[in-house]
Amino acid sequence: MKERRERIIPTVCTGFFYLLGFFLLNRIPVVPSFVKGFMLATILVIAIALGITFFWKISMHMIGIGGLTGAILAVSIRFGIDAWMIFTFILLISGALGSSRLYLNAHTPAQVHCGYLLGGVVVFWGVLM
Repeated sequence: MKERRERIIPTVCTGFFYLLGFFLLNRIPVVPSFVKGFMLATILVIAIALGITFFWKISMHMIGIGGLTGAILAVSIRFGIDAWMIFTFILLISGALGSSRLYLNAHTPAQVHCGYLLGGVVVFWGVLM
């Protein structure tokens, strides 16, 4: 989707299905709190991305991989898991994905960096809390 306005309906649909998934997960009493935190953070990121999309074309790909990076780091910290090998691999994949978005001229460096930071920071705090 080259234009910002083309992204609005898919983003709204994605947010709706994450919200639906969150409500269904809440009906299951054994779901861990960090999973619920991840889902809430993802819904928040989608809502923020939707708001940004009305004015600017932020990289949704980088929001997603940034969210994965933040989630891995938060789970590692929260449970004391040594996940540095996985974290390093995710960072390498993130760099490759960001580079590909720039190489294809799909985004500017600011759009790539802001997307990665938005996804990473919001999901990190959502899983950590």
